[in-house]
Amino acid sequence: MNQAINNRILTLSIAIVSFVSVGCSQQPTTTDISVKEFQQQISRNKEAIIFDVRTQGEVDAGVIDAGVLNYDFRQASFSDNVATLDKDKTYYVYCQAGVRSSQAVNIMKGMGFKNVFNVEGGIGQWRKEGLPVVEKAE
Repeated sequence: MNQAINNRILTLSIAIVSFVSVGCSQQPTTTDISVKEFQQQISRNKEAIIFDVRTQGEVDAGVIDAGVLNYDFRQASFSDNVATLDKDKTYYVYCQAGVRSSQAVNIMKGMGFKNVFNVEGGIGQWRKEGLPVVEKAE
């Protein structure tokens, strides 16, 4: 009888460890790419969406591309707005320095987006590398 109880405990322990391991491995993680990688990828994928998650004031100071999509990460409506986007498209997300965009990418991955990338260093790194900033198209 003790052997049967030990086997059940062992089986239950293995099941719990497997469940926890699978659950942890499915947590969204940020996929970071450098500004240079971003430039290369965006030049090859014209269908990709450049997604700026900065405030309107930051956007007014310039964007990476005139056609960027912009939803302010700090607005309460951010997740609702993101939920309306096509989950099958590719998104390159940036902010000022990479913190908000990293959080936005994790939210998007948690919502089922598969091809979402955080541009490391954001527009600040873009500027440091001497790349042009333009006005957002209306």
